[in-house]
Amino acid sequence: LEDQNVGTDPISSIRMMQALRALGKTAALYMYPYEDHGPATRESDLDQWARWTAWLDMYVKHAGEWRAGADDKISAATALPDPR
Repeated sequence: LEDQNVGTDPISSIRMMQALRALGKTAALYMYPYEDHGPATRESDLDQWARWTAWLDMYVKHAGEWRAGADDKISAATALPDPR
Protein backbone atom coordinates (compact mmCIF):
# COMPACT_ATOMS: atom_id res chain seq x y z
CA LEU A 1 0.00 0.00 0.00
CA GLU A 2 1.77 3.08 -1.19
CA ASP A 3 -0.07 6.29 -0.51
CA GLN A 4 1.58 9.67 -0.40
CA ASN A 5 -1.05 10.80 2.11
CA VAL A 6 0.91 9.96 5.24
CA GLY A 7 -1.90 11.32 7.44
CA THR A 8 -4.15 8.38 6.56
CA ASP A 9 -3.38 5.10 8.30
CA PRO A 10 -5.62 2.32 6.98
CA ILE A 11 -4.40 -0.36 9.43
CA SER A 12 -7.74 -0.65 11.26
CA SER A 13 -9.58 -1.18 7.99
CA ILE A 14 -7.03 -3.72 6.83
CA ARG A 15 -7.30 -5.61 10.13
CA MET A 16 -11.09 -5.62 9.87
CA MET A 17 -10.83 -7.13 6.39
CA GLN A 18 -8.43 -9.80 7.68
CA ALA A 19 -10.87 -10.66 10.48
CA LEU A 20 -13.79 -10.86 8.07
CA ARG A 21 -11.74 -13.03 5.71
CA ALA A 22 -10.88 -15.36 8.59
CA LEU A 23 -14.61 -15.70 9.34
CA GLY A 24 -15.39 -16.41 5.69
CA LYS A 25 -17.54 -13.28 5.33
CA THR A 26 -18.28 -11.40 2.13
CA ALA A 27 -16.81 -7.92 2.26
CA ALA A 28 -14.89 -5.40 0.20
CA LEU A 29 -12.41 -2.68 1.04
CA TYR A 30 -11.77 0.08 -1.44
CA MET A 31 -8.93 2.47 -0.76
CA TYR A 32 -8.69 5.48 -3.02
CA PRO A 33 -5.17 6.88 -3.52
CA TYR A 34 -4.42 10.25 -1.95
CA GLU A 35 -7.80 10.45 -0.21
CA ASP A 36 -8.78 10.52 3.43
CA HIS A 37 -11.81 8.91 5.09
CA GLY A 38 -14.29 10.07 2.47
CA PRO A 39 -14.14 10.68 -1.27
CA ALA A 40 -12.29 13.82 -2.30
CA THR A 41 -12.79 13.73 -6.06
CA ARG A 42 -15.84 13.49 -8.27
CA GLU A 43 -14.56 10.22 -9.74
CA SER A 44 -14.21 8.65 -6.29
CA ASP A 45 -17.60 9.96 -5.21
CA LEU A 46 -19.29 8.48 -8.29
CA ASP A 47 -17.44 5.19 -7.84
CA GLN A 48 -18.48 5.00 -4.19
CA TRP A 49 -22.14 5.63 -5.02
CA ALA A 50 -22.02 3.03 -7.81
CA ARG A 51 -20.61 0.47 -5.38
CA TRP A 52 -23.25 1.27 -2.73
CA THR A 53 -26.01 0.97 -5.32
CA ALA A 54 -24.63 -2.35 -6.58
CA TRP A 55 -24.42 -3.64 -2.98
CA LEU A 56 -28.03 -2.64 -2.28
CA ASP A 57 -29.14 -4.26 -5.53
CA MET A 58 -27.38 -7.51 -4.68
CA TYR A 59 -28.07 -7.86 -0.97
CA VAL A 60 -31.38 -6.01 -0.55
CA LYS A 61 -33.24 -5.71 -3.83
CA HIS A 62 -32.26 -9.18 -5.06
CA ALA A 63 -31.62 -10.83 -1.69
CA GLY A 64 -31.75 -14.59 -1.98
CA GLU A 65 -31.40 -14.61 -5.77
CA TRP A 66 -27.62 -14.86 -5.86
CA ARG A 67 -25.89 -18.21 -5.58
CA ALA A 68 -24.37 -18.96 -2.19
CA GLY A 69 -20.61 -18.80 -2.50
CA ALA A 70 -20.64 -16.82 -5.75
CA ASP A 71 -19.42 -13.69 -4.03
CA ASP A 72 -17.45 -15.15 -1.12
CA LYS A 73 -14.28 -13.25 -1.84
CA ILE A 74 -12.79 -10.22 -0.22
CA SER A 75 -11.14 -7.65 -2.39
CA ALA A 76 -8.78 -4.87 -1.46
CA ALA A 77 -8.16 -2.33 -4.17
CA THR A 78 -5.95 0.70 -4.29
CA ALA A 79 -7.05 1.59 -7.82
CA LEU A 80 -10.56 2.26 -9.00
CA PRO A 81 -11.77 -1.06 -10.38
CA ASP A 82 -15.11 -1.27 -12.17
CA PRO A 83 -18.04 -1.66 -9.78
CA ARG A 84 -20.05 -4.82 -10.09
